[in-house]
Amino acid sequence: MICITCFMKWINRGVGKLPVRRRAGICLLLVLLVWAVFGQTVGFDFINCDDNVFVYQNPLVMNGLRADSVRQVLTSIRDTFYYPLTVLSFMIDAEIYGMNPSGFHLSNLLLHTGSVLLLFWFLVRLTGSFWKSAAVASLFAIHPLQVEAVAWVTGRKDVLSGVFFMLTLHAYLSYVRQNAFSLIRYSAVFLLFFAGLMAKPMLVTLPAVLLLLDGWPLKRFESHGRRVILEKAPLFFLSAVFVWISLSATTTIKDGTSVVQPMLSWRIGNALISCAVYLRQAVLPFGLGMPYPKYEIHAALLIRCIVLLLLLSGSLVYFRKRRPALWVGWLWFLGMLVPVIGIVRFLGVARADRFVYLPCIGLFMVFVWGAGQLPLDHRYKKGLAGLFIILFALVAHRQTGYWRNNLTLWSRSLSATGESTMAYINLGAAFVDVKEIESAEICFRKALKLDPEDQEALYNLGWLRIKSNRLDEGIPYLKRVIELNPERFDAHLTLGAAYIAKGDIDAGASLTRRALELRPGDPGALKNLEAAEAGRAEKTNGEAD
Repeated sequence: MICITCFMKWINRGVGKLPVRRRAGICLLLVLLVWAVFGQTVGFDFINCDDNVFVYQNPLVMNGLRADSVRQVLTSIRDTFYYPLTVLSFMIDAEIYGMNPSGFHLSNLLLHTGSVLLLFWFLVRLTGSFWKSAAVASLFAIHPLQVEAVAWVTGRKDVLSGVFFMLTLHAYLSYVRQNAFSLIRYSAVFLLFFAGLMAKPMLVTLPAVLLLLDGWPLKRFESHGRRVILEKAPLFFLSAVFVWISLSATTTIKDGTSVVQPMLSWRIGNALISCAVYLRQAVLPFGLGMPYPKYEIHAALLIRCIVLLLLLSGSLVYFRKRRPALWVGWLWFLGMLVPVIGIVRFLGVARADRFVYLPCIGLFMVFVWGAGQLPLDHRYKKGLAGLFIILFALVAHRQTGYWRNNLTLWSRSLSATGESTMAYINLGAAFVDVKEIESAEICFRKALKLDPEDQEALYNLGWLRIKSNRLDEGIPYLKRVIELNPERFDAHLTLGAAYIAKGDIDAGASLTRRALELRPGDPGALKNLEAAEAGRAEKTNGEAD
């Protein structure tokens, strides 16, 4: 209760002169907007991309909060990154809701709602501009680019880190308005920032955002000089630690499959094109999907994107003294994209809507503060802002509906983004779940046509044919998987089972033992090995007779 009281003092500092009804009304409107668009997600299923790895097939989560599980989460790096608070939040959900997807979606929804309200109050405290802050918060609440982070359970990384991001901003504002140095307030900034990094390391750029705000609207460089930079040193050090942790982690995903790193020239070109595409999607949010696969970069497209970014950046530099909010918002957007833009480390997709969950706040500041300069009456500006918010909300509501289940999501993604190996594989897996085997096989074959050496496509097609008792057709695919990735557990397990079913006990037992070396004590492998020994004994007895 004391913590809640202190926090309310934080967010109300500097806005106490505003009518209570106006403050409460805007907060209520923001909550209604969020729930009108995303409330439907409470009835959605898990998605078979990452939700299985992180949530409903993750033993740490399925067992709920256990001391040994918590210790393991805090001390190990999973799936190439370190985000223990996100995994802990999943464990808490499992403890409360069991493995019901509705509870996990509800948590995402509550976290996003909290971030929206925190952003609104932060901008009011920071700028003193009530209606502009409300407009930015409204766009952040319901823009279609936010759908992936909120509607996808694995998007918890973004919405949870978003809450800590906003809390860090509030704590920093309280610290700087204290005038004199306060160790307690600075410690609050440091600890909240640390918690945000533990939710998702993408927040490593937050100290740079604070420097931007020191320039505008806080104007601390004029009054505090070098102190403004020196006081960020501990924060930048913390960022460096998490950058090192991320870069030192393996670049493998499920079952040891490596993420192939494209040439640096492609990564740089993709980063420039992605910035321009994100900008276009912020204005015209159509054709959104998941994933956006790797593509061939054409010189003409790259040149157009570079020219657009240079013209926009140049114009904002020219007006930076007269319109500093626009320049700060633009740098906020570009700066926060750096960790996920793919230059240093390619993350397996060309870009993703969830990557702009927090960076887009900067763009929304550019839009709103830029629109504030239009020669229109304030009533028309409010009406225009309301119209855009309603339109974006309608598009976002429809986009959210595609995340209802695997069939709707991956079918939509293929129609929106074109052919994608990942989308075909996941759609095929969804067809398997509903027993549409023929449709599933078509999807896996299309994935292999796009990438003949994709391990997931090879494995799924081989597994599907073996499950359909077409052993001779399935075995070559699994053998190819093992050639590509000798450390892949599931391929050894399934191929071993296929050989045992064919009666080739020695080959099956050898593969199963290798599977046990890769995953000691696995119940499925132990069961298959028992079946192999029983088959060998039966064969020996038959020969003796």
